Amino acid sequence: MENIHILDNFLQKKEIETISTKLSAKKWVFGHTSVKKTIPFWAMELINDAYFTEYLKEIIEKTFSKKFRIIRVYANGQTPGQDGSFHVDSEEPNTFTACFYINNVSFEENNNAGGNLVIKLPEKKYDMSIEPRNNRLVLFPSNYLHRGLSFHFDIKEMRICIAWKMVDLTT
Repeated sequence: MENIHILDNFLQKKEIETISTKLSAKKWVFGHTSVKKTIPFWAMELINDAYFTEYLKEIIEKTFSKKFRIIRVYANGQTPGQDGSFHVDSEEPNTFTACFYINNVSFEENNNAGGNLVIKLPEKKYDMSIEPRNNRLVLFPSNYLHRGLSFHFDIKEMRICIAWKMVDLTT
């Protein structure tokens, strides 16, 4: 789809290590939801961390030849059973969501691991389902209805996604 971009091997090894260190050193808070009165999951606000709001945002901007203003950046973590609900991130024009996955699940060994990002494609009769592979970035319009699923119960780790909600300033 021309409005959904999926990039594998998005960051360098040193950047992945920095992100892993930051996510393990900060405090996760339980109770985040994609829609009110739904299943809660884990979240960590990152809006005050320049590594995410400046350094990584700049990499995203260079990759897509765009200039963005961040509305929000955070990590969400889902353990089995903590599926998100369908929602849109923004109805405002020129807004995008970037999801970056940092998971150690091998989808080659666990072809039914779950954890997919499901996007309802506008004006289509089907959904797009994207595996949360480690070091994968997905960029899509924020007004697309979507949800993040947790890994299946046999996967013993939290599904982690770093999400940037951004306004495209180049259009």
